[in-house]
Amino acid sequence: MALSTETAEKVEALYLERLDAHFQGSLKFGPIVVEPTRDSEGVDTFRVTIIYEGTGQRPDPKKAIEVMTSLSWDFEAMGLPPVLIHSYVKKEEYPELVRLRQQMPWDHDEDEDQT
Repeated sequence: MALSTETAEKVEALYLERLDAHFQGSLKFGPIVVEPTRDSEGVDTFRVTIIYEGTGQRPDPKKAIEVMTSLSWDFEAMGLPPVLIHSYVKKEEYPELVRLRQQMPWDHDEDEDQT
């Protein structure tokens, strides 16, 4: 699935808007990293990494579900997959996540490499 810069920016802006509305300043969010990927069944979708910072707090799961529910209609209207793979990562842990993702052999599509 191709992900245009414009679409990624729209998804990021929607996330930031909804996160701010639901968490009301209890955590600071950003950046929101939007990447094309495939889910466990091979269906094209997006991986969204929500980077946050706050004093020892983790995002409230109920609020996180509310954010995803409110976004699902927007994504459908944009022609995007209704289910996104998303994760919340503390700002100081994000560099380690990037390093680990670069080592994930299952994240690379080997079928495309074979002819």
